[in-house]
Amino acid sequence: MRTWLITSLAGRVPDFEEAISDETPLTAGGLCLDSLALTELIVEIEQGLGVDVRAADIVPEHFETVGRLLRFLEMKRLDVAG
Repeated sequence: MRTWLITSLAGRVPDFEEAISDETPLTAGGLCLDSLALTELIVEIEQGLGVDVRAADIVPEHFETVGRLLRFLEMKRLDVAG
C-alpha cells in the first residue's frame, strides 16, 4: 500500500523535489495538494485500493501527512477485512 500511495502522490506532484516520506505534509508545506487534488486522490484510493472513504473521514488526523493517511488506510482495510 505504501508503494502504491507514494507512486500515486509522486505522479500528482512531479515538481516536488524531495523524497516523499511519512512526515511529508499532503497540503501546505509539503506536496501542496489542493481540495481538488485531494478529492481526486480519494477517488483513486477508493478505486485502486477498494477503501471506502466517507466525508466524515476527511479530517486532518487522516489527511495531514503521508504517514497519517497510510495509518488511516490500513485501519480502513482492517475494518473491511474484520
